[in-house]
Amino acid sequence: MHNVWSREGMTWVCAKLNVESFICHNGDLDAFEIGGVTHSLEFLFDWIERATHTPRPSGVDSAAVAGIIEMLRTKGCWYHSIRFGFLFGPTRTNLEYPCLSHAELEALATIADEEFSSSTSG
Repeated sequence: MHNVWSREGMTWVCAKLNVESFICHNGDLDAFEIGGVTHSLEFLFDWIERATHTPRPSGVDSAAVAGIIEMLRTKGCWYHSIRFGFLFGPTRTNLEYPCLSHAELEALATIADEEFSSSTSG
């Protein structure tokens, strides 16, 4: 569950929601480009597990697609937005780096939620 912000009329509203992505995929994902470098599926899986704090459900490419979508979808959620910025903001030459922990992301998201709330309240 994460805090998710949305607009209702002229007001920003925050609700604690479970955010899910459903993937229906039957294509081929052999590699993915990050920072101008193309990474093979085997390296992507390890990185996705570290970045999302979630073990891979299987070794099929659809699971990697779901993990990538999980990292790219950030709308209204500071936790996901901060993670996105950490993962895709800096130019990196490889995927072998430590990711922020779930607790670190939660702490940063709490700060962002509080700042956003105070800046948008009347």
